[in-house]
Amino acid sequence: MSGDRGVVLSDVGRYGPTDLTIDEPGPNELVVRIEASGVCHSDLHVIETAWAHELPVLLGHEAAGVVDLVGADVRGLAAWLEENDVRHAVPLMAGKALMLVHARGDEVVPYTFSEELFERASEPKRLLLLEGGDHRSAQHDPEIQGETLRWLAQVI
Repeated sequence: MSGDRGVVLSDVGRYGPTDLTIDEPGPNELVVRIEASGVCHSDLHVIETAWAHELPVLLGHEAAGVVDLVGADVRGLAAWLEENDVRHAVPLMAGKALMLVHARGDEVVPYTFSEELFERASEPKRLLLLEGGDHRSAQHDPEIQGETLRWLAQVI
């Protein structure tokens, strides 16, 4: 796949926007279209020292995005949720921003799940429940994406 760009460190202290070619996902992989990525202090350390990385390396590891493609053996969200309970992770996020967007019409994961996550989370937090629709309608709506990014920009 082409048309993607990222910030690549080519040598210690040398980085910049670079055209990327992303392979199709393998059997147990997925491709996430990154909508926003943070650069934290560990990225600065990589830029200054190439710490623990072979070069070139794509920078930024705190990302938010949408799953675009899944490999042949990737199981769906419902199967994953049967084995994992993300509610246990919420207390570990204390003080970190949590934005939940959920469509009331999503039949795979009931919206009450997001309401429960929201109740367990500490501030800053926000829950946006959409009437009707499903998880894909929430993910691909530019207005909702914009609202999410504006809220995150205010609280981060």
